[in-house]
Amino acid sequence: MKKFVFAILMACSLAIGMGKFKMIKTLWVDIAFEEGLERQAFLLAQEADKIYSKLSEEFNLHLAKRPVVYLIDKTDISNGFANPLNNVIVIYPNDIDPYILTPNYKNWVTFCFTHELAHLFISNNFADYFSPLKIFGHAVPAFLQSILIPMYLHEGLATYFETYITGTGRASDTLFENYMDVAKSSDVGVRYASSINSRRWLAGGPSYVQGLSLLKYIETKHGHDAVMKLFEKISQNPLSGFYRSLKTVLSDREIKDWLSIKNYSTKGEKLSETLLSISKLDLNAWRIYYAARKYNGEEAIYYYDTFAEENVKLIDVDNVISFAVNRTRLIAIARYANENGSSISKLYLYSGSVKDLQITGIVDIAWMNDFELAMIRQQNGQRTIEVYDLRNRETRKILEPKENLIPLQITASEDKIIFTAKTQNQVDLFMIDKEAHIMNLTNNIFTEVSPKLISNSLYFCADYSGKFTPYLLDIENGKLLEISATDAISSLILYDKIYYFKAVPGGFSLFRQDKVLDHEIHLSFKEFSPEPLKSVILDEEQYFYDSIKPRFVLPFPYFSPSLEGTDYGLGVAAGFWDDLMDNYAIFGFIWSWENWAAKLLLNSGKDALFSIQFDQKDQQFSLRTELDVPFRINKSTVSEKVDLIAGIEINETLSLTPDLQVIYTTGSVGGKLHQQSFPDLALWISALPDFRIGFSKAFLIKDFLLQLFGQAAKEFVQYGAHVVIPGPLLNIGTVDGFCATDSINFSAGFSNTLSAKENSYKIWFRSVFNSHIAYQIPLPIFVEIGLQSDQGYIKIGLEDILSEFLGMKNH
Repeated sequence: MKKFVFAILMACSLAIGMGKFKMIKTLWVDIAFEEGLERQAFLLAQEADKIYSKLSEEFNLHLAKRPVVYLIDKTDISNGFANPLNNVIVIYPNDIDPYILTPNYKNWVTFCFTHELAHLFISNNFADYFSPLKIFGHAVPAFLQSILIPMYLHEGLATYFETYITGTGRASDTLFENYMDVAKSSDVGVRYASSINSRRWLAGGPSYVQGLSLLKYIETKHGHDAVMKLFEKISQNPLSGFYRSLKTVLSDREIKDWLSIKNYSTKGEKLSETLLSISKLDLNAWRIYYAARKYNGEEAIYYYDTFAEENVKLIDVDNVISFAVNRTRLIAIARYANENGSSISKLYLYSGSVKDLQITGIVDIAWMNDFELAMIRQQNGQRTIEVYDLRNRETRKILEPKENLIPLQITASEDKIIFTAKTQNQVDLFMIDKEAHIMNLTNNIFTEVSPKLISNSLYFCADYSGKFTPYLLDIENGKLLEISATDAISSLILYDKIYYFKAVPGGFSLFRQDKVLDHEIHLSFKEFSPEPLKSVILDEEQYFYDSIKPRFVLPFPYFSPSLEGTDYGLGVAAGFWDDLMDNYAIFGFIWSWENWAAKLLLNSGKDALFSIQFDQKDQQFSLRTELDVPFRINKSTVSEKVDLIAGIEINETLSLTPDLQVIYTTGSVGGKLHQQSFPDLALWISALPDFRIGFSKAFLIKDFLLQLFGQAAKEFVQYGAHVVIPGPLLNIGTVDGFCATDSINFSAGFSNTLSAKENSYKIWFRSVFNSHIAYQIPLPIFVEIGLQSDQGYIKIGLEDILSEFLGMKNH
């Protein structure tokens, strides 16, 4: 009976929900897309086979497993990714943030597809000794090939080909070239460029910046064929290591010269610490406002007080997108909030307290006056310009979606709206006046970013001179002045000083220097006639369902030693998941001379966990389910949610143990510096199987991370504390980063448990070495010394990274 129940439950668990999509099939690619994304699917279908054929020729390979491209509009983030285990590409059709790369491409979806398809060709170019493993499923050799090629080559080559194929992208971008120049003054090299648990970071992303920088250097020295030769060497023998392959195309001297050629400006007075994000600048009286994300995990809106000469935190904001300050110091804030598993951009107001305006799809914002807010919004990959009026709480559209005009950043005054926009393959400045006329202010092949309008003075940055430099444009007479501050990405002037953000080794910083105006020229503004969106009709429209499918089957030997002898046998592990990996299942089966056992683990992206296991020898059977129902509050500028967690566990006697608890969490404390974080505040109550109530509260004191916690039940009371202290940066490892140790973090803590029967305590000190192996696999090794109930102990091991990867939460 138990075997029958086990079989039925296992079969039912694999028949979980399927996602429904529309589909277009081209010669080489399947394009699955959500309702409302027909236009993006049509544009991609026109170019997909050309791009596939070019990459196929370059890599001398056809993908054995047909790629599927998913166009998904469930998030407001601009991004895309490739999953070589499934040969799946996912694209969110929202144009890129101009601070990441200049949107000089023709179409975002097609451009992103080129980059992600290159990833599939990289990971499908199996070494000869991996190819036979395809018998166990495509995912097995794809995983091994991917994990043994450093991420900086993955991203570097994909970024290289986005420009090589399309003629646009980061390899032809002045901003990204600046990021690559700055990176050479850091100690990241390629040793930490792939590491995901490094405290080091670079503007533009370490793997993208260093990977592309290296490949462009190889191309400049020895041509495109040398780039492909490098990839061929490492892909055909990834076990030999990247450095050995690199030496087949570069000499030792050339490898050293690559990072020694520095072109980074150190001018200006640095006003802030090194930050993980860049920001627009806003002005109110003597305060310069900006948003920042720090290494210690703080993310907030700050202002620099030019009188007191200090940075002041104004309000904590998680996942800030944009902000704007009006004359009354009312701050409009756009941030990403998690709703139904998706990142949605929402609009808030802050003036001592926070108000959610219930407006979504925000790209950028700017005050026109004290009560009207100009906004760039997006939906289904299409952008509009709208104005929200605080007085009547109404929104009116100023600009509908256009074929040849995609707004990117915005600034405004009482009678005009100015914005940067992508038109064809360039980014220009545009103005909408009171009569709704659209004027092109720049109309050139260069790129303008970070517009800021103060009265009739427009500040912006542009790459007219080959590097991004601030400019001041008089809107009344068209007079344009260059401001001497090289590599500035956003700027404005106050009291004869220019304040600006620029890239520095490790991120970005706010700078200041004396205002020097130069190179006066005059611009003539031209009226611009945007084209309405062209209608798209799909003739051959099919429907497609994304469901769980078998992905790999791996046999393995089994043995179990005991006092009576050793039991031998065979085992098999199988993996199942859907294309989008929202749901996955792992099944294991063992057969031996004395026993057979099976276990199934199923996890859903909708926070559901289901496991069954059966052991025939010991007659053990257990079934466990857990459902986490999150309620996102999203009424403040930090993450806030309530989780209702319900579960059931059944053992071999069919006795049932229920689990019911409620957890409230808000905010997050801790960041890259600590390699971990805690909820700012957590409160929980467990009703079943036993009643418990508890809390935790985290603090950031300088760069020290402190957590206090406690819980109480009928039988006991427990309390304690935990502190994390960032230790020194290290620089130990192989040249190519196959294995390295980045830093050490120290932590200490205690807990005390009081009960009627006995009291117990635990005191511990821990050192964690933040290391990695195989270029990108985290290897956080810890050494812990402690005292538990008068007994000393020493522990050496690895931090638990598997549970987080598999999505198994410890409540």
